[in-house]
This record gives sequence, C-alpha cells and structure tokens, in this order.
Amino acid sequence: MSNKCAYCDRPGTPTKDHVWPECFLERFGREVVARFSVKARRVHGADYVVNDVCPICNSGPLSLLDTAFCKLYDDFFHELHDLESTVVFRYDFDSLARSLLRIAFNSARAAGSETAQLVGTRKYVIGAEPRPAQLAVFVELVAPTFLDDGSGGKKKVFPQMYRSAVTKLLTPNGGRIMTRIVAVNSFYFHLVLPREPMTLEDFEEAAGELATLTKGVVRLLPGTSEVTLKTSPQEGLRSFLPHLTAFQGQYAKFFEEQKRKRKRKKGK
Repeated sequence: MSNKCAYCDRPGTPTKDHVWPECFLERFGREVVARFSVKARRVHGADYVVNDVCPICNSGPLSLLDTAFCKLYDDFFHELHDLESTVVFRYDFDSLARSLLRIAFNSARAAGSETAQLVGTRKYVIGAEPRPAQLAVFVELVAPTFLDDGSGGKKKVFPQMYRSAVTKLLTPNGGRIMTRIVAVNSFYFHLVLPREPMTLEDFEEAAGELATLTKGVVRLLPGTSEVTLKTSPQEGLRSFLPHLTAFQGQYAKFFEEQKRKRKRKKGK
C-alpha cells in the first residue's frame, strides 16, 4: 500500500479525511442519515472516510475548502425548495469547483469507483495547479417528489439528503465524458470531465449535451459569482428510487433500528 498523499504525492504517514466535510456532517446531522456501501452492498450509518491524505493537505487547503463549503451550506444548501422556487445563488467558482471535485474524488476512492479522470484534478483541488481547461460545472434546483401515500393520494417528499455518485449521460457524446453528481438537499451539481483526449470544442459540445438533456440546469462559468436558479422539472428523489426500491428492506431495518436507539436514549 502506498503511503503517498492522494492529493500532493508527498510521502509520509497518512491521516483520515472525511469524504464529506466534517463541519457539514455536524450541521446536517449524522444520526438521521443512511449511507450505502457500494463495496459491501449494504446500508449503514458510519461516516465515509479515506485514509490516504497527508496532514499538510488535510489541515491546509482541504480544511479551507471545508470552511467554504459549510458557509455555502449555511447560506444556501440547508434550505429545502418547493415548486416554482427562485434562488439567487452566490459563489466563488474555483472554491466551489474544488470543493465539489474533492468530495467526488474522496467518494470515488471510498466506494471503489472510477477515479482516473478525477486524479487529474487533485492538484487543482489543493490549489497547486491551475483550473483544468476541460471542466464543466452545472447546477440545478430540483423539485420535490410526489409519491403515493398509500390511501390513493400523493404526498410531497423533499430531497433531504446528500449524495455523490457517478452518472451516465445517454447522449451521442456521453461516452466520451465522465459525469458525476454531488447533491445536497435541493441543490444538485453536475461535474463534467473528459474520458479521453479531445479538443476543447469537442468537450464543449459533449458538455452542452448535458444541458440539453437535463432541463433546468444552469452552467456555472469561471469569472461569474452569481446565478439565478428556478426549480427544474427534475424531481430530486426520482433518479434514486430504483436504488431505494432495490434495498428497501435494508433501509427500513436501518431506520427502525435508529428509532429504537433514540427511544433508548430518551429512556435513560
């Protein structure tokens, strides 16, 4: 096993780094979140961590990204948005992009999914290299999901969760790019990187297909710091429902156990 830092390649004793910023986990609430291990194929409640980050990166540039991400959570991400919402989202492009790439890179390593494209961004994440020329960041404000309530009616369910995952763009050039989602409550961010050597023109064409396919997304551009978002046609939980259905028994068991734990705590 290599003892080189996953970000800077500095040799030495690695430290533990949370996949999601610890300050964010404290704000969101650790006890109410069910997590799914792709490797183990099971639902659990433990924090995702990686153990390959040097203390200099962990306590330096990555710590600064934690602080910036948690400020965005306090200012914007914490709020759940309904249909026909409008939000003026203010951000620093590089700070946001680096934070999202860091979460994506950490979660990919923790889950054992593809990291090849993200490895090329790690020096940018810690501020040691300039922004990649072929990087696209999109954001959308997703809608609540309407589910059957069991009595013939519908209930509105807001996307109260956080998630980082690989996505697949089913477009003519979708196979030439890697797309990942980093989602916090109503805010869904889409990251686009090239899978293969390509011209900037070809990359822009492929990235543009995401905007065409996913109605309501807005591209965040370097040099901008504000964008107006309106609720998109996409329901936040709809894409996650096949997974929830496939592992429904595990999720039900997890939340029932959490309920029993809370009752035992109250009884003490």
